Amino acid sequence: MENVIVRVTGNQYQLGRIGKGSRALAQVRAKGDSDIKISYDRSDKAYSLIVDCYLESGYSGSIEVEIENDRIAKVTDKIQLPH
Repeated sequence: MENVIVRVTGNQYQLGRIGKGSRALAQVRAKGDSDIKISYDRSDKAYSLIVDCYLESGYSGSIEVEIENDRIAKVTDKIQLPH
């Protein structure tokens, strides 16, 4: 995947190239209600995937997203609400 970008409300994070079987990490901060959008290019085609999750300012934790065959195959959500 080339030109990988992770977007949340108010911010975007460029991850660049992620090879098959590889991992990339991004610490994201949403400014308000948000989902996560992952966009990338592959084989001269642009893709945009929406991760089924919900974030707000102040949330913490992690979300792991696995992409296979240009679809979201698995989402592991360990999000904690603010105290």
